Amino acid sequence: MKYRIESGVGFTDDPKLLELLGDKKIESKIKRLLYDYVNPKRNLSDCVNEINGLTEIRQIASLSKSNEWDSYRSIYDLAYNVYQHYEAVYNLTFATGIRMNYFIYQGGTDDDSRDFCVAHSNKVWSIEEAEQWKEWTPYYEIKNNQFPEGYEIKQKDIYAVPGYLSYEGYNPLVDRGGYNCRHQLSFITENLALKLREKQFI
Repeated sequence: MKYRIESGVGFTDDPKLLELLGDKKIESKIKRLLYDYVNPKRNLSDCVNEINGLTEIRQIASLSKSNEWDSYRSIYDLAYNVYQHYEAVYNLTFATGIRMNYFIYQGGTDDDSRDFCVAHSNKVWSIEEAEQWKEWTPYYEIKNNQFPEGYEIKQKDIYAVPGYLSYEGYNPLVDRGGYNCRHQLSFITENLALKLREKQFI
């Protein structure tokens, strides 16, 4: 987890937040607060409030009122992503430590869900299968009828790996559907996995 924070804090595309993170002193403060909160898994809202209360954040937020920069929302998204990574790394480490190789991709879907998450939600996968997600395209799932009936694919180029999976350092078993993905990998025994697959669960 410490590596995930130190190597990139999170994956944000917010221009104002990226501007802040470009300043090494501010980046260091944010990293330290994130690590202090996420390592013992302290309250997410408290973490966001403390980061949002940094003088540098308040100054930029006050100067950006005319631009309507929502610093709380931006910091929340960043912290949430780091918390999710911590949880994912912990679960993966525990599961592989006791030789669990299968999981259910859980979290449900809604109208805003990414194509990748819609195709994988509530289905059983193995670690080996997940390692191939770096090369995932909607076309593969269309060919194998993995999308729900009537689902309209959001991505225009169905043969391309989506940007939310193709960034540098993407780790399928940790990042799942990319930045801010709310899904989780719920590890299960091989016996249960095989039974669910037999029932056409995937």
